[in-house]
Amino acid sequence: MVASEKKMANQKCCSGNLTAIGLAFHQYHEQYGTFPPTHILDASGRPIHSWRVLILGVLGGKYEKLYRTYRFSEPWNGPNNRKLAGLIPSLYVCPNHKRNQNEINTNYVAIIRPKKAAQEMTKAVEIPRSRLISDSILVIETNANINWMQPDDSDIKQDFVNKRLSSSGSVMSSFDPEGPAALFVDGTTRRFSVPLSNAELRIMSGASNR
Repeated sequence: MVASEKKMANQKCCSGNLTAIGLAFHQYHEQYGTFPPTHILDASGRPIHSWRVLILGVLGGKYEKLYRTYRFSEPWNGPNNRKLAGLIPSLYVCPNHKRNQNEINTNYVAIIRPKKAAQEMTKAVEIPRSRLISDSILVIETNANINWMQPDDSDIKQDFVNKRLSSSGSVMSSFDPEGPAALFVDGTTRRFSVPLSNAELRIMSGASNR
């Protein structure tokens, strides 16, 4: 396979991963009446579980089996759960990224929305789909070193303050020369140039929402 064909195949696979994640978000919504929370808090307010684990339960097959192996009675890095790190679902790995054989990091993080950033499992009340509009971004591609089970995502406002979305050390990043990909609420995907333009930053922040 020539380089250009491989690049196109990788882009298609990466976009396919995001599309599948988007479908899982909507399946979760159909089942629970809400999108999954970006992370779940313990009694002290500490994030202990990620949306990447939560949506496994609606994906079925091998993903559901992994979900059932995960223990919500302990944090994501607890004695049992840490053993699952090497079982990272292929859904969370973008082929554009250089990876080690025993890689445990994900290439996709969610956008944390104000006031709806995290909920306890028994209070998993996220933004209702009817209140979200199509140009809002749910998930972005990243080079950041984040364990796939780790409840760590992109705080949109804080990342803007720290200029982490438009700098060389961007949370939103990719080895693809055409830029990182993003998943929108309506299930569509697109790539962004880095550094982001003002128009793209408006989309990312939701400033273009009406």
